[in-house]
Amino acid sequence: MRTHLPGLRLSPGRRSHEAAVRRFVNSINTAVGDGCRYNEALRQKERFLPFDVLGLQAVAAKAIQKPASDVVSFQKLAEGGFNRTFVIGMKDGRELIARLPCPIAFPSQLTVASEVATLRLVRSRGVPVPEVLDYSTTRENAVGVEYIVMDKAAGEELGDRWFSLPDLDRAKLLGRLSQIENLLFSIPLPASGSIFYKRDLDKSIPSLEIPDTEFCVGPSVEQRWWHDRRGQLNINRGPFRTAEQFLKAGAEKELSWLRNYGQPCFPKLEYREFTNYQKSNPAEQIESLQKFLQIAPHLVPTSLELLKPTLRHPDLNPRNIFVDKDLRISSLIDWQHCSAVPLFLQVGVPDSFANFGDNESIQLKKPSLPPNFSSLSEEDQTQAIELYRRRHSHFYYFGGAFKFNNIHYKALRLSSTALKQRLCFNASSPWQGNTIPLKVALIQAAQNWHTLTAESTEKTSQCPISFTEEEAAKCLQINAAQDHIDEKVSLLRDTIGIGEDGWVSTEDYDRAVAENRRLKDELLKDASDEEKHLSIQHWPFDDHAEDGG
Repeated sequence: MRTHLPGLRLSPGRRSHEAAVRRFVNSINTAVGDGCRYNEALRQKERFLPFDVLGLQAVAAKAIQKPASDVVSFQKLAEGGFNRTFVIGMKDGRELIARLPCPIAFPSQLTVASEVATLRLVRSRGVPVPEVLDYSTTRENAVGVEYIVMDKAAGEELGDRWFSLPDLDRAKLLGRLSQIENLLFSIPLPASGSIFYKRDLDKSIPSLEIPDTEFCVGPSVEQRWWHDRRGQLNINRGPFRTAEQFLKAGAEKELSWLRNYGQPCFPKLEYREFTNYQKSNPAEQIESLQKFLQIAPHLVPTSLELLKPTLRHPDLNPRNIFVDKDLRISSLIDWQHCSAVPLFLQVGVPDSFANFGDNESIQLKKPSLPPNFSSLSEEDQTQAIELYRRRHSHFYYFGGAFKFNNIHYKALRLSSTALKQRLCFNASSPWQGNTIPLKVALIQAAQNWHTLTAESTEKTSQCPISFTEEEAAKCLQINAAQDHIDEKVSLLRDTIGIGEDGWVSTEDYDRAVAENRRLKDELLKDASDEEKHLSIQHWPFDDHAEDGG
């Protein structure tokens, strides 16, 4: 997220003025992003990061063989979910980026080591990424925390232009993106897991060398393997030599966590009416995980192409794509938590370019504006243009894959891919009180068993798991209701003007507070006393417990 905290401008008379530096550091560490509409104290605790500003300036200057006195500016650039990011300006006009992982980016040593190695590996294969100039995987340095110093990404952030691009430019850019993804897909890897330099991994940590390189595949740094004391578990986090091993390890990790730390807890606020405002029992999730392990071997495809451990950018959206004036992709940024997984679980249209749930996009029909567009009202024309843009992006992402990354295109067109991915994702995601997503995926697996296993290595005509008609119908009904709630909450969030975790800009904070109050009053004006009490107690845009309480 872009922030608007003032930067520290340095001049010869102020460089040694440590009081000014201390005030600046204090401003950084007491402001988390632009602000948070709810649970601000918790967000700040997760991201509080004391560090030595002068030390960071010195190591950044040293990385390009310059003295610290050549640093002329120090500006906070972004406050993401897991990092503090700064722009360091030099006397000669060069700008460097420094990224410091917040405490929530656990384990920070492995996270930094993996991001650096991933950047350097993919850069060596022709993928446009910033050059890493210096890094530290320990806190034993002049900065006092782990860090990465790199060149500032060349070009302009695509997010500033994406929604106004002409159709032809949008199609060309999506094709260029597929060409870059083809470079990533073609990197040969011995196993699934995250990328490291051999020198950065302790010998006690499992790894497999990438032949003819100084890199290796080690444990996954994806947050699902480490979240909420999962880092304390003695489990297999990779490298995974086989797809079946990968599939099972994610579910076994969750089983281990539930058995060691799992307690009855609420699902997220907007779902609590489905549990009658009672806590969910982890036993139901354990039962679903055990069923997943029964079917996991049958999800593995026979095609060696689909089993190939494959790297992909972990968050491919316009904010992480930089382009030059001719719309050529000049840099992809933010590779933190990148991990290789079997290709059939890695493929998909990135959310920012997808148009999920639309039949025309599912059938890959070439999009067009409605024939009566000119006669529509201004509001309806705006909606039609937005739907056309989403369909256009979805269609030409497939077109780019077909032309430049055919293995991706073929995997995208397999009817079983999406359900296999949902099964794996829901079985390995940290449980937070909602038992429905995994159970629904298992029900759909049982209902579509022959399609799901048509290209699997272990075929059986009989699905090993089953559900009663009543149980399946009830679960699917709750899932549909949750999807509907998600749409309503998303609209409310957009109306209030906050991000998914409550982020709001400083200048919009008071307006967001007032809009939140107005919406709550409007929605509850006709509710009964009991409904008002429960709704106020569980309103999703006010402070609330996130620990299952």
